[in-house]
Amino acid sequence: MTHLFRHILFLCFFFCLSVLSAQQTYLFQWNPNDTVAVFGDKINVRSQPSTDATAVTQLVAGDEVIIEEVSTQSSTLNGVTLPWYKVHWNNKKSSGFVWGGLLSIMSRAVSSDTRFVAGVLKSVKKSANDIREYSFEIRAVRKGEVSGKVTTTIQTEGSVYLRQIEHGARDLKGYSTLMILAIGYETCGNPLHEWYVLWNGSQLSALPVCKTESDGGDFYHAEYYVFPQEGPDESRPGHYGDESQVFFSVEQHEREDREDNTGWDENRSVRARLMRWDGKQWIKPK
Repeated sequence: MTHLFRHILFLCFFFCLSVLSAQQTYLFQWNPNDTVAVFGDKINVRSQPSTDATAVTQLVAGDEVIIEEVSTQSSTLNGVTLPWYKVHWNNKKSSGFVWGGLLSIMSRAVSSDTRFVAGVLKSVKKSANDIREYSFEIRAVRKGEVSGKVTTTIQTEGSVYLRQIEHGARDLKGYSTLMILAIGYETCGNPLHEWYVLWNGSQLSALPVCKTESDGGDFYHAEYYVFPQEGPDESRPGHYGDESQVFFSVEQHEREDREDNTGWDENRSVRARLMRWDGKQWIKPK
């Protein structure tokens, strides 16, 4: 059994327990004492948890606030429902309320003089039976100004979080930072999406979203990128070859019961193909 398959089985088991023990309410949520960066270009901090409340000040992208408490009030803006937070900054000399969609999904993501922030722009559900579609964006911020951004759209009803930011970008030539935004269901048999975003010191570039699906020990389909060096998780190997190359890898495992009921056969395949950079974006092989 591969490291990746064991990892997926563990995630599936953990997610199933999560659903049984607690109901996910929001796409993401911060807790008291968390230090969080501002995602919005320029946001209003309110005197109360409402868009109708008086604005006490404005903060800009990349500014840091500390969560004081999670409000029982929530608002739906651009189709996204998130709670309000009472926050403070400036050594607790200033405080107010900020809607969750104006705060970054990631915290303290810094490379040199650049801060990275991620957020959800909007959500659309075309019909009652459709899966909700979210638009996510990662921004590079310098001195309160957004200097670059990339956007993707994903259908999900799960949670979203940023994996640990990776300085060095797994030794990919010309890049200094790798960020992976994970978006997915917290149930077995449903997809987990991973969005890889690279920073070269002046520009953000995003690779196409990868998807992983599993159903206990019977089936899994995993997509991921292979960089020159392995990632922090041993299930993400490196190719240890040309430092300018990234490969798109697809790994599949399927267990089929034999017709004579004598057991089962396990079919596993791994395929990796070279990604192409056309000068503006990464192109995934067909």
